[in-house]
Amino acid sequence: MRPFDDEIREHFADLSAEDRKRAPEFSALWAEAERRAAAPSWRGWQKTATRRWWLVAAASVVIAGALMVQLGQRLDAPAQAALTDPLQYPSITSWEAPTDGLLRMARAAVVISPSALGSSLDGVARDAVPSSSNK
Repeated sequence: MRPFDDEIREHFADLSAEDRKRAPEFSALWAEAERRAAAPSWRGWQKTATRRWWLVAAASVVIAGALMVQLGQRLDAPAQAALTDPLQYPSITSWEAPTDGLLRMARAAVVISPSALGSSLDGVARDAVPSSSNK
């Protein structure tokens, strides 16, 4: 081996000895870690729970605000359109039921009531028979 390798080994041994002097005892560190792991930390849990509740509350406020803004925009759009386009959104005073046309057609068709024993010659037979008021 070279002398340079021996010198490096000596320096490394010196540094290792210094580290061993300053290093805490492993068993003491391990015992402290086990103690902390076994005992529940109420303070830590309380901080975590409080943070979660604040996060949930903040998210709820943001979602509620977004829904209110969206609902407000939906309600404003037809009102503005009704003011600008009276043909598409007519006034309530000019409203007519969609079935009114059907009712008018039915009234026009029921001018003469049909007889119970009707025939195709009913109109002809009535005109040929003299009425009693004609005497």
